[in-house]
Amino acid sequence: MIEMTLDYGAELLAEYLGDAWDTHRAKVMLGYYDACLLALEWETRQTEHGFYTNSALYLLEGIHWNLSQAFQAYQDRLTAINGQRVLDFGGGIGTITHQLVQQGNKVYYCDINRPCREFARWWGQKLGVPALGYYESLNLIPPVADIVIAIDVFEHLEDLQDVLNELSARMDIGGRIYVAPSFGFQAVYPMHHDYFADYRCWLKEAGFGSPNRGWVEKVA
Repeated sequence: MIEMTLDYGAELLAEYLGDAWDTHRAKVMLGYYDACLLALEWETRQTEHGFYTNSALYLLEGIHWNLSQAFQAYQDRLTAINGQRVLDFGGGIGTITHQLVQQGNKVYYCDINRPCREFARWWGQKLGVPALGYYESLNLIPPVADIVIAIDVFEHLEDLQDVLNELSARMDIGGRIYVAPSFGFQAVYPMHHDYFADYRCWLKEAGFGSPNRGWVEKVA
């Protein structure tokens, strides 16, 4: 399993950004990072698509999030996956993608955020475990997956119902999604959509069963 620490994250960030940052600056920025910075940037956005596509703060957000016990618990729950065709949807800085490649899976990475996507590609090459591809859109990815990983991504989508239908169309019955949505929390994350009331209905309409310890199986 890929273990993210503050020191390792700072070293990666400093190496990736080159002359713009050194390890000390990266460590300070990660140590004091707060999600409220994203909320401030959100308030000055021109479009939702442009914000999610271009915000460089998501690179800091991603590394900071990977330091948390909550994220590392998600990593632990995915250690048994091997020999599968996997789509890491909303893959962020690529930690889960590269862990799953290390475990012997064929993995496609997908994330709209360009800074995170470029970092993930660079990091995968550095680790020697690159994904089969790093994509910005589902439309560009081969249409079959045994497992979809979607950790902290559904709340960011303007069109979640359409995305659930599209993911379902890529999977055979028995395929599974590992989901960890974070609906609500608008006071801290105004960029989140709160789909709590409709989420289970949309899953059913797309052919999925009910979530069970994070897993949702395609049943129809």
